[in-house]
Amino acid sequence: MVDDDSTEIRLLQRGFAKAEAEVDFETHLGSNGAAERMRRGDIDLVLLDINMPGMSGFEVLRQTREARRSSFPAVIMLSTSDNADDVARAYSEGANAYLLKPHGSDGLRKLVDAINAFWTGLVIAAPT
Repeated sequence: MVDDDSTEIRLLQRGFAKAEAEVDFETHLGSNGAAERMRRGDIDLVLLDINMPGMSGFEVLRQTREARRSSFPAVIMLSTSDNADDVARAYSEGANAYLLKPHGSDGLRKLVDAINAFWTGLVIAAPT
């Protein structure tokens, strides 16, 4: 997960732990080093915030896609913005999904359950 808010990172990390998701959860506070880490190829799924100081999530995504020349790893953009331009840009830069950040613990639980059920339960990752 790449986000500039340590509280949101902790909440999602706890959410995945409570859901007993079979994931190795790695975090980056802010975009510093995130694009480089995503290019290494041993990550299946990235939760990527859009609005961060320095390099935005859009730029991290663009750099990752250009360097890897593939849609791997899968990237879910997380944002508080439901602006149509942000959504369109995320998909044009290569995002696999765009989700709104939830409000409150119930919304967080639903988000974690949905991500866990779909991305770790149903999706077959592309070979690396």
